[in-house]
Amino acid sequence: MDEYKSEVSTIVTEVYTGYQEVMDAGNEKEDVQLMIANKIMQFNPMNEEAMYVGCLLMSKSGMHQEARITYESFAQEYLKLYGEAYPISLKEILKRS
Repeated sequence: MDEYKSEVSTIVTEVYTGYQEVMDAGNEKEDVQLMIANKIMQFNPMNEEAMYVGCLLMSKSGMHQEARITYESFAQEYLKLYGEAYPISLKEILKRS
């Protein structure tokens, strides 16, 4: 079952990532971009690009607490998986906007 779950997760992440790239190019509404970033992270919580986009858009929309929670959740999972702290701070990510 894990094999199928992994395959479905990969396919869904690729599809949503494709949508995200099209949205970025077309200046689509930020709420749609945020929804896509959240969906990508649902299927692949270690997708850095989705975390970046999500944090940037949440912060831009005044959802600072949600952006912090999203970042911290990602950073904690990163620490568990790689045994080291995530090298980029939330502050650095938010400066990219």
